[in-house]
Amino acid sequence: MRGILLYFFPCMAFFANSNHFSNARHLPCGDSEVTLPITNRLLSLAAICLVLTAGYGCSACLGSCLLGPSVTVGSSAGQAGISGYQNGKIKSFEVARYEDAVEAARRAGDAISLELQREATEEDKITLYYIDGKNEKVRVLIERRTDTLTYIQIDVGFFGSKGLALVMINQIIHEIASEGKYLQDWSHQKVI
Repeated sequence: MRGILLYFFPCMAFFANSNHFSNARHLPCGDSEVTLPITNRLLSLAAICLVLTAGYGCSACLGSCLLGPSVTVGSSAGQAGISGYQNGKIKSFEVARYEDAVEAARRAGDAISLELQREATEEDKITLYYIDGKNEKVRVLIERRTDTLTYIQIDVGFFGSKGLALVMINQIIHEIASEGKYLQDWSHQKVI
């Protein structure tokens, strides 16, 4: 944390104009204290810099603490490809055929009473557009990567409900597993 503070304060001092300093604050810095002038303008700049750099480089751990970590969904049989939740999306690779994953997504939408608004089909790709009872949108993208590997993305939007996205991906995974459509049994392998 000290490294982050020592990085941002010189940057803020560079951009600040000396006539905007209102008072000085004492900040701990290692074994000594540093007195730095801080204003509302500087704090705003610090917050903007922190938010913009929170997901990059060494400050990624700080960004995940402040902005919320990517949520990794618990593993089950056949569920080795979920990468996590970030920016309103869950991305997953499943060892299942494309057609089986599409049917599982349709059954999952029905199982949790989502209303299918429309479908958009392209070559080796389909997007299912759902809404729930409160008109919250859920977009399910399913894409064939190989004959036995399928990519699934649940998108609820940046400000959408993380819970709804997690329920949808878990229901799709349940539908694939309950029909016995996984082509690889992951239950005996350790998932990292």
